[in-house]
Amino acid sequence: MKIVRIYADTEFPQSITGSGEDDLRISFEDSRIDHSATCENNSCSSALFSISNFHSVTVDGRGASLICGGFIHAFKFEKTELIRVSSLSVVCGCGARSVISASGCGYITLDAISISGAECGAVISDCSGARIEGSVFENLTGRGESSGAAVFYGCAETVTVSKCSFDGVSSNAVSVIPSPEADSPEVELTANSARDIGGQGFRITTRGRLAITENVLRTSGCAVRLAADMQFFGDEDDYTQTAERQRGMNNITIENNHFKNCACSRDTHAVVLRSPVPPLRGLRLHRSLILRDNYFDSFGEVSEDDPALIRGAGILYAVACSDILITGNGFTLGADYPPRGWEIAPIVALACDGIRVADGV
Repeated sequence: MKIVRIYADTEFPQSITGSGEDDLRISFEDSRIDHSATCENNSCSSALFSISNFHSVTVDGRGASLICGGFIHAFKFEKTELIRVSSLSVVCGCGARSVISASGCGYITLDAISISGAECGAVISDCSGARIEGSVFENLTGRGESSGAAVFYGCAETVTVSKCSFDGVSSNAVSVIPSPEADSPEVELTANSARDIGGQGFRITTRGRLAITENVLRTSGCAVRLAADMQFFGDEDDYTQTAERQRGMNNITIENNHFKNCACSRDTHAVVLRSPVPPLRGLRLHRSLILRDNYFDSFGEVSEDDPALIRGAGILYAVACSDILITGNGFTLGADYPPRGWEIAPIVALACDGIRVADGV
């Protein structure tokens, strides 16, 4: 059964529930739909659209602008196998947690959408996979390690973000967080632009393959933060158990990216691989990292006492890694930010082995 709804002058919020086998298509006729909730009708604790229990949902914005204030979400999807949202601009007012929320669904695609004004842009949790392409995320105010313009929690198969723009995000551009109950996804971040990011660019934890290619990143914190997945068993204060249960990342490629003045106000290096707690002696958490043909346009100056050290932001800070290839990268120091009061090495590797540096930095 196919259900088609066309929205122009409509009362909100809308709650739509299918039979589990229905296909729903939503399209917008007006170029601008402006709706603000009032707490008198309890709309301020709901979503503009609450959609659940469909086989597939297609939201065709047709280039419309959806202006909504007072809602926690613009779209909230649950228990739907296939979701596609395209060609839509959504601006949320104060109090919105995320513009798009999807939980317990199959595969979700966001194509050519523009999101602004909420704490987070899209929060996708416990879904099979997700793809965001050609979209814009700006002026998002959420803070905290698990916040971001695009947040993926517990996605089991694939996460792809490509050709997107992130601008004026208080926390992270993209966050990928595993779930103990689900497999880790393969993650591809390609041809994205992130600037004026208050936190970190890409904050990723996954045990699947990771490819970060052809992105341009300008972030206050590090541009890429990769961390081990730590599952607690028994006493959380038991250091031995905590360290042994960390599961690191494997098969990481960071290639052909431009890092511009990253880590200018926090962190020390553009790319950081570390663990939530110090690993046990001899334990290697992350394996097979390729850092190739990137350009690190950093700030600071070379140390007067030791030319191997700099007073600025470096390239790589790695903890407990093995099999690292660093080749073909460019590294320059500029004057966009003043030199720091301490000295670091451009590449710091702690408890690492199998490091190869060739053809440049």
